[in-house]
Amino acid sequence: MTLKTKEKTALVFGHTGLIGGILTKLLLADDKYTEVKVFSRRKVEEEHPKLKIIINSLENISEIAGEIKGDDLFCCLGTTMKKAGSKAAFERVDLHLPV
Repeated sequence: MTLKTKEKTALVFGHTGLIGGILTKLLLADDKYTEVKVFSRRKVEEEHPKLKIIINSLENISEIAGEIKGDDLFCCLGTTMKKAGSKAAFERVDLHLPV
């Protein structure tokens, strides 16, 4: 008797960063996941049969609410003070967007 495993969808926010990029590659190689949805602020030149890219600035989550459905959510959002340019911009990325 063989048990059928549930097809799973992974959601990744912060896909274009170092950690998010590594995580996405691992999820795409994992047989447990049949779909990996990545949420990006900019166009991504990556292709894979299991990969679905959703472009959105994350300023208006309601625009993509229908896409935020899956089994496992990974939040890899983050920046540095240098890249953010200000404390307010840093907090927006590292605190407010994940919340």
